[in-house]
Amino acid sequence: YFGVKTRVPGLLDPGRHIQLLGPLMTLELRISNLAGVELCALSVASDWQGRQLKEAIAGKTQIPLSKQKLMYGTTLIRNTDVLSQILGGGDAEKELLLIRQTVDFDFWLDEISRDYRRLRKAPEELRGDPQVVMEAITQNPQAIKFAADSVKADRDCALKALQADWTLYTSIALELWDDREIALLFVPKCPRLFSKLSPQLKQDGELVKEVLSKNNGWTICEMGPEMLADRELVLMAARNAGEPSYNRLGRSWLSYINRQLLTDKEVVVAGAKVGYCTIAELPEVFKEDKEVLRAVLEGNPSEIVNATLELPRDWALAMLRKDGMALKLLPQFCNDRECVEAAVRQTCFAISFASIELRADKELARSAIQDFVDNFSRHSLRPEMLSSTDTLPFLSTLSKEIRSDKELMLKVVQRDGRQLCVVEPALLKDPEVVYAAVSRHPMALRYVAERESEDHGYAKSKSSGKARNSKGDSSSSSKASLLEDVQLLFNAISRDRNAWVFCPKHLREKVKDMLLEKEKKAKK
Repeated sequence: YFGVKTRVPGLLDPGRHIQLLGPLMTLELRISNLAGVELCALSVASDWQGRQLKEAIAGKTQIPLSKQKLMYGTTLIRNTDVLSQILGGGDAEKELLLIRQTVDFDFWLDEISRDYRRLRKAPEELRGDPQVVMEAITQNPQAIKFAADSVKADRDCALKALQADWTLYTSIALELWDDREIALLFVPKCPRLFSKLSPQLKQDGELVKEVLSKNNGWTICEMGPEMLADRELVLMAARNAGEPSYNRLGRSWLSYINRQLLTDKEVVVAGAKVGYCTIAELPEVFKEDKEVLRAVLEGNPSEIVNATLELPRDWALAMLRKDGMALKLLPQFCNDRECVEAAVRQTCFAISFASIELRADKELARSAIQDFVDNFSRHSLRPEMLSSTDTLPFLSTLSKEIRSDKELMLKVVQRDGRQLCVVEPALLKDPEVVYAAVSRHPMALRYVAERESEDHGYAKSKSSGKARNSKGDSSSSSKASLLEDVQLLFNAISRDRNAWVFCPKHLREKVKDMLLEKEKKAKK
């Protein structure tokens, strides 16, 4: 038995071994119930497993093995646990707690150990057992969602779940939100919850600094007078601005801080640089201060309409680097290449406000289009992208030469097929460009149809209501119509059935057959 790898008898996993570091010991155990009444006393070998111990207890107490829950302090003794590893050595008598269960405890514990989601279907007795829920949380923190309300209020279970996934704050009891250690786990990551904390926690310096350091500057508005008068905290809030809270947009950040700090130039400049104030809200002492005014314009470029001074070029550059759309308010710089470049780098939409000469500049156009392609997901949230019209202003304002450039327009339609509407007519006959647009937006075929209709002279006269023949009919018909391209029609219709309107009648059967063939292959 000295230093020999020995198979533990009765072990469920026959491949599992333990290393015994000394001779087998005898453990003296006293088993009691929740009332403190001794149920039995046992002398057992230290290499016994939990299952063997439970069988011995069942023989003494007549409590079925499957209904026994054995605890050593706060440690749950499971069937496969080796007693020497749980109880340790020593000659002292060990006291164990036996809790009689009304359900098959071992079965459910094994089920939950294999799949935490089984906790959802477990009996209420087990879902309300902190040890069982802790076992499931160890496997996956989402398990706390299936716990009973009493366990959701258990501090240890809540801490373990939040340490693994802070977003589970909605699954713990509200009374735990006032626990400082727990609040530190999720409030800095979700600053809007700061307002839900108790007044005592809102005055906790460490928690406040942790929240403000995570770009949650506006959260200081939820804090008490003492915090709003603390210069260090106010400066930290200004330097870690973040986005204003939805219910704070109608009120200036400066209106929250202590009045004595309003005359502190460093505080005002720090707040102004991140857009926390307007020129009208500045204290009188700073309304003519150029350093403060520059900070206001950098943080809030739209304030240029309220500025009375002549704007220096370096100020304009700083504004445009922060908000390219400010070029709309700075027409005096619309022909300044460096200023326009700075604006376009910040947002592609700024090129709409450049001069005619710069809108024809291929390098600037390439830069704007590259920004549009690289940051499409961000630009797609702009009002221009969410409007019912397909045409984007910044593309439609580019020169004809740019909109005739296949390389540039191909990049655009590969990202947003709707922008086929802004390309020059020659590109509407280019299969590569049209295929790319239709693969992103099947209804882009509309622009091909409209152009071919105009080219073939099918537009009706407003005066007579009759079709008139175009002079260019013979030349335009020399090229095959893209609306006769069966593969193109199939690609569009397979993605959007509304595209059937563009399919000529004599090709519909052929396209239908191709769609049926595709469906058959998909079923296989």
